[in-house]
Amino acid sequence: MNLANLKNVILPMLIILALMSPSSFSRADSLPPAEEFPFVYLFHLYYDNGRLLADKDFEFKYDLIADQFVQPQLNTATPYRGEVVGVSGGIIGGFNFEPEVVEGKISVRGPHFSNAEKVNFYNDKGELLLTIQVSESSVCNEDGICNADIGESSQNCPSDCKVAPTKTPKTQPSLLGRIFSLTNLLGLAAVIILISLFRWLRNRKNETYPQV
Repeated sequence: MNLANLKNVILPMLIILALMSPSSFSRADSLPPAEEFPFVYLFHLYYDNGRLLADKDFEFKYDLIADQFVQPQLNTATPYRGEVVGVSGGIIGGFNFEPEVVEGKISVRGPHFSNAEKVNFYNDKGELLLTIQVSESSVCNEDGICNADIGESSQNCPSDCKVAPTKTPKTQPSLLGRIFSLTNLLGLAAVIILISLFRWLRNRKNETYPQV
């Protein structure tokens, strides 16, 4: 077999082995979960010369608004503040606000948390004025069990619903890299050895039994 014929055998075999390589079919199996859509609390309050009360004209002390919470710019260095307490008792968030009236209705926005139990309101001296329970709008009870039936998920309750690790997509090698991979080169070497052995045996047979 001359060099030209050997090339005609080797090149097609390399291409076939590259296309059959498992790495050519690799892809990402999953995508990261989407983020939970944000909400804010809108508290309906009544301010009366230093006192802070729930507004009696509203059936509910607060509403949930689908929006991203942004802390407003305040005109005082010692604002009133809200403190969000989680179902486990720890502080999980906070916000600042100003009454802006001597007496009257005020609306206060604060960040919503899916594992919140209550929100404490303090004056500019750090004195507790009011506590509003918000657990009825929280879906994460932090009991260590992922309760999908009440809305718990890995997005809104990661403490109960563990996030499965995402698989890192494999980098797909180029066609040239697959052609000259170690597996393909070893296979090609084996083929060349077999061809050479076959030719050697055939030539030896011809030398032993010359044609008449």
